[in-house]
Amino acid sequence: VKFLLECDPIVKLQKGEGKSLLHWACRLGLDCTDSNIHAGLESIEEIYDADPEAIEDSIIASSIHRYHQEVQAFVIIQRYYSSQAKNHFLMMTPDGRGQLPLHTALQ
Repeated sequence: VKFLLECDPIVKLQKGEGKSLLHWACRLGLDCTDSNIHAGLESIEEIYDADPEAIEDSIIASSIHRYHQEVQAFVIIQRYYSSQAKNHFLMMTPDGRGQLPLHTALQ
């Protein structure tokens, strides 16, 4: 997956049956078992890193209950971070130690 994304950055924008590459990768997680889910998650993470906006796809949100438990956790966490990143007030408000969320993320 990483090789394909590096060779052709447009690959991340391809759709199959109107669904994003990230959606199809999450769906492939349906066939993963606990012993091979980590390989599937690596692919999902590579695709997510290439196209983080795809996590907002409503098809992914509506299908989440069908994904492997670890894929569900990844999607939920990334959607949470995405919603936080869109909140300008939250991103510009220092915490109790005077640090912005970016500082915390970089630690």
